[in-house]
Amino acid sequence: MRKNSLPLWITIDSINPSRSLEEFVLRIKPYGIILFSRHLKNKEQVKNLLTFLKQIEPSVLIGIDQEGGKVSRLSALGYKFDGAGDCGEDPEKVRKISCQMAEVLNELRFDVNFAPVVDVGKVANGTGLKGRIYSEDSQKVVECAHAFLEGLKSFEMKGCLKHFPGLGGSFVDSHKELPLIQGTLQERENHLFPYKMLKADFVMVAHAQYQMFSSPLPASINKNAYSLLREFGSCDTIITDDLSMGALRNFGNLKDLTKKSLQSGADIAMVVSSEEETTKIAESLRED
Repeated sequence: MRKNSLPLWITIDSINPSRSLEEFVLRIKPYGIILFSRHLKNKEQVKNLLTFLKQIEPSVLIGIDQEGGKVSRLSALGYKFDGAGDCGEDPEKVRKISCQMAEVLNELRFDVNFAPVVDVGKVANGTGLKGRIYSEDSQKVVECAHAFLEGLKSFEMKGCLKHFPGLGGSFVDSHKELPLIQGTLQERENHLFPYKMLKADFVMVAHAQYQMFSSPLPASINKNAYSLLREFGSCDTIITDDLSMGALRNFGNLKDLTKKSLQSGADIAMVVSSEEETTKIAESLRED
């Protein structure tokens, strides 16, 4: 963890440089900032915003969810990239697309792409995963994800494996509801396989309950999940999925969830909320 930064990955209200944005970032001192489609209007605006953020806090990491396909944040800038489901389990196609995306993201001054998805298995309707999974074969997922990470590295972009310990087998969308995923540790071996075989800068932990853990708490606030991931050694830094997602609505407010995730073993808590709410969370962490 960087000295003096809070273990938070946050977002911002603004899309343009301003004194109030500068004050907010300096007040929070986050580990990272994530931007979404709403922040990205055209190349000049994006470059100006990211340059401004880097000038305020040079060490802050700026991230984006840019998987391609249905999860594309760069549409307003005129870019369209195929997603995992469009790649036909072809690592070379994945590598080519990843290189193209990474080149654009590097030019815009992003540091981290929260991809690739390494979930395995058939996708049930309504889970939000359609088109985002490389294969039902865990070995092919590993090969494609490795190619994606290599593409990022070629332009000095950091990657993130998600969603540990695997959303394959879920039947609901964790953005809205809490998935309950069946199977023992042995029965879920193929879903864990990518995390044993791959190494990335970050791994993102999912909001889902798993029968394989002794605790019924969602993985993102469950010590069992973080202990298992540490055993694999598949990343330098563990980050939660966005704690404001609907899956966690019954497990506490954002301040409580942030503390629970960090106490459970997360290195960084991702909180996608307003600057006002984020400030309260930061103040609560500092009080502790």
